[in-house]
Amino acid sequence: MCLSKGAKMKYLYSDLHIHSRYARATSKHLNVLNLYKWAKIKGISLLGTGDILHPKWRDEFKKYTIEDDNSGFYKVRPEYQKEVDLQLPRSVVDSHVYFVPTVETSHIYKQGDKVRRVHLVSVFPTFDTAAKAAVVLGRYSRVDADGRPIFGIHIDEFVKMMLEISERIVVFPAHAWTPHFAVFGSKSGFDSLSEAFGDMARYITALETGLSSDPEMNRLVSALDSLILVSNSDAHSLMRIGREANIHSRLDTYDDLLEALRTGDGLIGTIEYFPEEGRYHYDGHRACGVVLHPKESVKIQDICPKCGKKLTLGVLHRVYDLADRSDPNRGLLERFKSVHLVPLDDVLQNVLNVGKGSKKLMNRYFEVIDALGSELAVLNEVDISKIKEFDAKLGCAIEKMRRGDLKISPGYDGLYGVVKIPVDDCTQLSEQNLRLPL
Repeated sequence: MCLSKGAKMKYLYSDLHIHSRYARATSKHLNVLNLYKWAKIKGISLLGTGDILHPKWRDEFKKYTIEDDNSGFYKVRPEYQKEVDLQLPRSVVDSHVYFVPTVETSHIYKQGDKVRRVHLVSVFPTFDTAAKAAVVLGRYSRVDADGRPIFGIHIDEFVKMMLEISERIVVFPAHAWTPHFAVFGSKSGFDSLSEAFGDMARYITALETGLSSDPEMNRLVSALDSLILVSNSDAHSLMRIGREANIHSRLDTYDDLLEALRTGDGLIGTIEYFPEEGRYHYDGHRACGVVLHPKESVKIQDICPKCGKKLTLGVLHRVYDLADRSDPNRGLLERFKSVHLVPLDDVLQNVLNVGKGSKKLMNRYFEVIDALGSELAVLNEVDISKIKEFDAKLGCAIEKMRRGDLKISPGYDGLYGVVKIPVDDCTQLSEQNLRLPL
């Protein structure tokens, strides 16, 4: 069954950049069947495998999935689907989830007078193609040491190697503006794609904006006008899947995905964090508790006023450095819509005034999903009136979130921003609305 015909949601969502338990600093619960389960809960139709160069992760996918005859994507084998579907909220059982092989690679090398540290995402048409890439790349570094393998290969050479394996492989820069490991990062990045990729820049058709930037910021840089902007979760745990995603009108085959990433055809836009939530939006120095807007940093020569060391320059600062417009390209922003959302568990944290990950919050989270649909449907598609019928205060909070009526203390130097949705004036939950699932 193809995604467009099988999906009940209004839109189709893809998340192409995630990780497995074989990558460093990731959850041990990141296995294939849990990815399938949580993609349904989140509302993701097409999920990247992440870490597909790792042989054990590839073997796990081969065990639990088969290729779908219609789409060319991969789906969980029917006997395993039945097992997982029994654990799911009723509203998402009938949705469809497919997988596409993907990996994030880390590249550390010297170019010019700097050590460059850049992360890339590669999307493969088949597991066999990914296995061929693993063989080639295994000559340069161990691909079984980390789900996100580290290479000394220059990124232009890497793109050339991938395209020699298959012209249907797509490579794009990951979280392009992050200070430490990104193509435009303030610590070790470049000032242009041509500087970074040389002659291979013409094969870079998409750019991942990352959590700390959004399309409006990226469209201040005219050199990026030709690129398709994509957003993905870079999830290191199940709960973070789909926190950023891509919105599609058509996603029936790998060719449809190729077109979306190369020309934007079939791509409606992206699901975005409010960029202030990201870990590197503002400038700052975490050790000193100093956080500054770029305009303030410039006034003090980017030096921490407390310790005298150089500040970590955030994504907004770096965008301003490379921007050649004061107003973003409105035509491209109209063509590709961006929707800013706050994750449902964060919304519920505001509504219930409880700790993140608490039992009360998670009980309520699954009750909402069971009654109203997947997380992305609740946040982006379900009518506010329907949400308010179920839970007046939650409906009020999501209504405020959708119109951007919230307060965010910006993230900086590796610390996430803190979101506050003002819910004091929302209708209080009734005892009935506070009931727990049976």
